[in-house]
Amino acid sequence: MAYPCLPLALALVAFSVGAAPDPGSPIELEPCIRGDVSASGLFPTQAMEDAFESYLRWTQVQRLSPLVAFESLIQGGADPDTLLPTRHMAGQFRDYLRWVEEEGLSPLYAFTASRPHDPD
Repeated sequence: MAYPCLPLALALVAFSVGAAPDPGSPIELEPCIRGDVSASGLFPTQAMEDAFESYLRWTQVQRLSPLVAFESLIQGGADPDTLLPTRHMAGQFRDYLRWVEEEGLSPLYAFTASRPHDPD
């Protein structure tokens, strides 16, 4: 009995087995999906980008300069834990300062980097 579709079925099976990722190797995903960078690609983590956006909203509500955290560091080395409204934000701010230094970026990078237009 002949199976006319057998060669096609075998070819499909061979192709799918050959194309399947090695179970022992990590799956390759886009950096933002893996969490290696933020959704906008401007920060090394989504948590840092979220904290920066929260910081900007906080300064706006408090009617503060968006640079208040940086100005206080320059003027007197204020502790982010006492300056910023949450410990999480303060921790992300410290991580941000460490990251820009390691990358050779200006501490004001977050304010100068190109951002996607936010319609809100």
